[in-house]
Amino acid sequence: MTYDAAPPHGDDDPLARAPGLSAPRIVWFVHRFYGRVREDDLLGPVFLARLGTDWQPHLDRLVSFWTLIALGRGSYDGRPLEVHRSVAAGHPLTAEHFRRWLDLFSQTADELGSPAAARFLTGRAARMAETFGTALQIAPPRSRRALEPDEQARVSARQEAPATGAPDAVTGGDGEPSHPESRRT
Repeated sequence: MTYDAAPPHGDDDPLARAPGLSAPRIVWFVHRFYGRVREDDLLGPVFLARLGTDWQPHLDRLVSFWTLIALGRGSYDGRPLEVHRSVAAGHPLTAEHFRRWLDLFSQTADELGSPAAARFLTGRAARMAETFGTALQIAPPRSRRALEPDEQARVSARQEAPATGAPDAVTGGDGEPSHPESRRT
């Protein structure tokens, strides 16, 4: 499959968190997005230092991660905050790294052709970037393009309010993704 072409068409997954999401579309999205990351002047060197030239294990892991987030199933069982801490120890990360990541993520999500899927994915990515940035003591890594108006209000309110210790809806409060089943109400 080429990831330069349009995303695959087909039926939405019945468990999808937003219309326009399915396992083949998530595979396309992850590969297309990380193809851009690899070529990016700011982000490419960070990933190259960590992954070398063999990106396939990373891509497989990220497909599993986003399948879990978007479809509520998958085999992902990692600790992404710990990985990002390790990366930051070897290559200082800045808010600009996070902003660039979010901008490329949003551009790629828009190509899915489903505004609802793009909003869902970029909203989750923005919340994770915010959580990771806070945990890594990096200035808030916001891409306003990645946040919907209601998400912008929630982020602003959280920044103005004192910390309560309540778990984050995406990560469970510890920077690690909580299982989607535990987020359903």
